[in-house]
Amino acid sequence: MGIQFKKHVDAAGFKIKIQNICTAIGGPIQVFVSIETPNFRKPHTGMWDKLVESENGSIEIEKSESFYVGDAAGRTKNNNRPKPDHSCVDRLFAMNLGLKFYTPEQFYFPNKSQIEEDFLLPKVNLF
Repeated sequence: MGIQFKKHVDAAGFKIKIQNICTAIGGPIQVFVSIETPNFRKPHTGMWDKLVESENGSIEIEKSESFYVGDAAGRTKNNNRPKPDHSCVDRLFAMNLGLKFYTPEQFYFPNKSQIEEDFLLPKVNLF
């Protein structure tokens, strides 16, 4: 879930939304939010680096067993997708970390989304 710095976001409402999600999940969860620091915003890896370095209780993260699910996958418009994705930042974030990447459709409905979709990445990826 993204928060853009220049847009007004009700902080109290956002906290309640996160608390409700955590309650629904019912297990241990960590929430990281960056509203301003560019290095902590996707596709940069600053937030992940912070998690690994100091926020995970010395529990090592196995990248080979990790993956990232995101809807900003750079998917193009096609017969099954009337509008292209708004961004490819989630796919770039996973690439920058060397993680497997899935769209929500691929992750939650694997039998229905066997076909790989076309996607576009920026011509120059400085991140």
